Amino acid sequence: MNRSGKLKVTILSAFRDAESYVGKYINRIIDFITLCGNKYDVNLLLGTGDSRDSTDSVLLVFKKLAHYVELVDVYHGGPSFGSIVHPVRFRQLAYVWNRLWRRIPEDSDIVVFMESDLDWSVLDLRVLLNHVVCGGFVAVAPMIIHRESNGNEIFRDTWAYVADGVHFQNGWPYHPNLVDKQNLRDGRFLKLESAGSLVVSLAPYVIGAEFTEVGLIKDICSTIYSRGGDLWLDTSTKVYHP
Repeated sequence: MNRSGKLKVTILSAFRDAESYVGKYINRIIDFITLCGNKYDVNLLLGTGDSRDSTDSVLLVFKKLAHYVELVDVYHGGPSFGSIVHPVRFRQLAYVWNRLWRRIPEDSDIVVFMESDLDWSVLDLRVLLNHVVCGGFVAVAPMIIHRESNGNEIFRDTWAYVADGVHFQNGWPYHPNLVDKQNLRDGRFLKLESAGSLVVSLAPYVIGAEFTEVGLIKDICSTIYSRGGDLWLDTSTKVYHP
């Protein structure tokens, strides 16, 4: 907490060839600060460097207009991949996220790992932050959902989301433990081993952690547990992934 009594929230995101959604990301951040700036002092760490479109120039303008933005050079020059499991992609991601993670200020109260292309609302982020600020949780993650053209909703981040040793699946119920609400804390929260895409954590449990080329965000989740914390899925909060 800083001198003004606000909690310092450090949000980290990485961008590459993101001109189709970087404007939406910036607007959501501005909306969040407008509505919640009386409670949170936001520090934004944004990874740039490998884009071949207008992404980096848009972020540079954002930085010039917003004092809370820090651009971090994460250039690696490697090939671009889709959302696939590939050793070269994972090596590049580990490099990018370690460069960002090492820039987290030591006085941060909360750290937010956020993929830049997610479709989230101010309410989504505020709810997740409230869980760790006053709900008794160390770390939380939302449901990561992809809405198909026919309207069906599938679970998106099946690689990172694991509970009781079982990966989440695309189709409902997504995980066996979601069939019965009796498996959930307060009928809402499911204990996870790991999550991805968007993870909100109390800062002492993740500062100084490292992303390996194998585990990536799963390594951060393991660090939370190694430091005496735990990680929970808020089944009532959905964030959408393209």
